[in-house]
Amino acid sequence: MRTVIIGFAALVMVAVGLGVAGYAVLGFNSGAAASTKYLTSQATQQTVAQTAAASGSLVAATTYDLAFGVTATAIDNLATSADAASTSTRHQLPRPRPPGR
Repeated sequence: MRTVIIGFAALVMVAVGLGVAGYAVLGFNSGAAASTKYLTSQATQQTVAQTAAASGSLVAATTYDLAFGVTATAIDNLATSADAASTSTRHQLPRPRPPGR
């Protein structure tokens, strides 16, 4: 009796699975013909241009010293835009050792 119940439950699950798969593939159609409308337009070729104007100097808020094999280190960049090139302090990092040494 137990195998009959398990077999019936398996049959019901297969039937439900087939129904869901059929609905997913075929979709639900109420019998009315669905009309599809496409909104089309002639393709054109144009130049796209955008400009921006600004004045002044730019200075990065934080500059990083990058090297392979070590963690990036921030370079102190607290200078103003007028003297940014001359007053930044750079942190010296030890050179990384080659692998296997």
